[in-house]
Amino acid sequence: MAKLRRSRKRKNYQQVGNAGIRSYLLGVGTSILVTFVMLLAWALILSVSTIPESSGDIFGIFTVIISVFSGGFVCAMKQGKNGWLSGGIVGLIYFFIVIIIISSIPALSLSLFSLVNLLLSFVVGGIGGTLALNL
Repeated sequence: MAKLRRSRKRKNYQQVGNAGIRSYLLGVGTSILVTFVMLLAWALILSVSTIPESSGDIFGIFTVIISVFSGGFVCAMKQGKNGWLSGGIVGLIYFFIVIIIISSIPALSLSLFSLVNLLLSFVVGGIGGTLALNL
């Protein structure tokens, strides 16, 4: 349960403690869950259709965009402030988790495209966070 502290200027209560960390964890968890579901759907689509496997790069970018957007959206909704920053941080954390997973697989390597993904993750997460607070 979150602790509450009374504000001196206003007669309302503000939450203190680790509520911010929980919202980031929830946002990153949402991003990873969405990624997992989308990859399972992609595997199913590839197994039953004649879509070429070369279209996987486009689907990968689409997966990153949807996953980071949803994670940034959830985090900013939980935080209730700094939507672009909260979403951007979720995007960065998601990116670094993906980099750790990629570096543990010998067949995959990092490239210049990884830097584009870093920027894409931050920007899309920020957009998701901003929309969460402005809708």
